[in-house]
Amino acid sequence: LLRAENYKIQITDRSQIKRIAGNIIPAIVTTTAMVTGLVCLEVYKLI
Repeated sequence: LLRAENYKIQITDRSQIKRIAGNIIPAIVTTTAMVTGLVCLEVYKLI
């Protein structure tokens, strides 16, 4: 609460924070899977 006031961040309730975090986690997993796939393709080109 104090940090949000110092940095002028809008204060929200716990359910809103969980909803936002719930949207971020799958995006991170998807991005990691895409990068891993691209790295595997580049390794396959070298072999």
